[in-house]
Amino acid sequence: MKGTIRPAILDLLRDRTRAAHERAEEALPLLDPALDAGRYRAILAGFWGFHAALEPRLSAVAELREWGLDPAARRKLPRLERDLRTLGADPERLPVADAVPEVEGTAAALGCMYVLEGATLGGRVISRHLAARGIGPETGGAFFAGYGDETGEMWKSFSAAIGAYAEAHPESIARIVEAADDTFTLLERWLAHAR
Repeated sequence: MKGTIRPAILDLLRDRTRAAHERAEEALPLLDPALDAGRYRAILAGFWGFHAALEPRLSAVAELREWGLDPAARRKLPRLERDLRTLGADPERLPVADAVPEVEGTAAALGCMYVLEGATLGGRVISRHLAARGIGPETGGAFFAGYGDETGEMWKSFSAAIGAYAEAHPESIARIVEAADDTFTLLERWLAHAR
């Protein structure tokens, strides 16, 4: 984001969701040297179940497009499905999360997307770790590879959109933060259950 001003909402979100974010990361042994194929597949299945429940809710928030965000272009399910099939799992036989955040408006959608888009950005570290184990975008690591070379630009455009929305609707900031915290918490619970 060189040459741009970081929106204040991102710092607020990072600070206010730190505990929930850390709990969610602890639920994922992705950097564990003992991570085996079965555990990795189970983690991907957990992410698939969460995204399968949440992505349709985000897609239903039409106002996101007014802020330059197209949920269809940011879907993670196709990559998760490809990874799971590559690793011998059938996504259609996997459970879908029974508890995901309510997405009743743009502020809540942006809070949820902060978590999902931030995970895509953070996935670059995981992707490098997986690559050292022979797992790349074509061999079961597409989800963590995110948007590939476009990951930084996709984060930058999300950052600009959430910053502009928070500036235009300061009364919605608390709802954005609440939705992000809920997303981290429910994701952590689901992944702990799905492992």
